[in-house]
Amino acid sequence: MRELGLHTVIKLASNENSLGPSPLAMKAIQEAAQRTNRYPDGSGYYLRQALSKKWNVSPSRIMLGNGSTDLVEIIARTYLQPQLNSITAKQTFLMYRLATLSMNATCIEIANRDYAYDLAGMLEAINGNTRIIFIANPNNPTGMMINKSEMESFLGNLPSRVLVVLDEAYFEYIERDDFPNGLEYLGQYSNLIVLRTFSKVYGLAGIRIGYAIASEDVIAQLNRIRSPFNTSVVAQAAGLAALALITVSWMAPAQAAKYEAWRLP
Repeated sequence: MRELGLHTVIKLASNENSLGPSPLAMKAIQEAAQRTNRYPDGSGYYLRQALSKKWNVSPSRIMLGNGSTDLVEIIARTYLQPQLNSITAKQTFLMYRLATLSMNATCIEIANRDYAYDLAGMLEAINGNTRIIFIANPNNPTGMMINKSEMESFLGNLPSRVLVVLDEAYFEYIERDDFPNGLEYLGQYSNLIVLRTFSKVYGLAGIRIGYAIASEDVIAQLNRIRSPFNTSVVAQAAGLAALALITVSWMAPAQAAKYEAWRLP
């Protein structure tokens, strides 16, 4: 708009939620803005507790990030170095390639088949230097989905030394019965990291808050690399409020009353 002198533009490039954040999240943002003179909770304790309740996983298996891009970068910094490589699709989220190259590692890009991931081609591309495979399901930007049988076959044929980063940024938009929920495979595969975000369905792209769920060992390794204050006071409050139906029984009474007041009617 600035460069072309335009006054009205309909932006479609970033898949943003045009409905915006919920009133609940907006109220939390306004309240949290009054506390921005203080550093945030480095671990995001309360938001991790709420996500733990929501997804029935231990808080020790959850790490917050400054959006999924931050999480992808942390994963690359933890597991990649020169001479090593990652594998992803040629037409997918650009951040996978950029994070890999930032570590002077090689990103092997496998051409898509009919706009979908070529999982067989990705398996064939694995070599002794492969450490990470990045997969977006459904894929961004092509929108194609890997179904349950395809995902289970892929994970079952993967060497345990290779990490799969399953980016489910659009998880909440899929209603098909054959769509695989990555969290259901975490108990079977310790080399799986599932990424989720508040940017899309919760309309909080500008706040920057996402999370990774994996084994305790993987999360512990990622936390060694993660910056201590990588998610802000405002982002944590907005994410917690956006969940809307959180269970507050684990909070102190005063905190429970505050967050209960944020619920939508």
